[in-house]
Amino acid sequence: MHKILQEKPGKTLGCTSVYDELAKLAKLPGSALGVLVTDGIETCSVRRRIESPRSGPVVLVILVASKADTGKGKSASREFEKRKSMLLADAPWLRAIVTPFEVNDLNIAELMKPVPADSEGFK
Repeated sequence: MHKILQEKPGKTLGCTSVYDELAKLAKLPGSALGVLVTDGIETCSVRRRIESPRSGPVVLVILVASKADTGKGKSASREFEKRKSMLLADAPWLRAIVTPFEVNDLNIAELMKPVPADSEGFK
């Protein structure tokens, strides 16, 4: 597994660039497993489609709750589904998008199997 972003202790990042991180993960070597833990809220750049990787790394996104998911009239599960749909629309080659509670249920060996060339990825 490759570590793309290494946060330095005590340093606060000014914004979250989910799409830049997805673009970096798409460039991993074909046999790599990339994991992005994020709330899925882009605050640095604009939404954009991330091109499908040529060599086929397996990318797993673990969506965590954000402060914006709580409060009056908010539903964390509804927010998760909205962000999941948005990420799949912009990066349909993602192999899995799960909550932290679903990670133990993942079959990593199954995720690592090649996806047919005509497949759009995880749905």
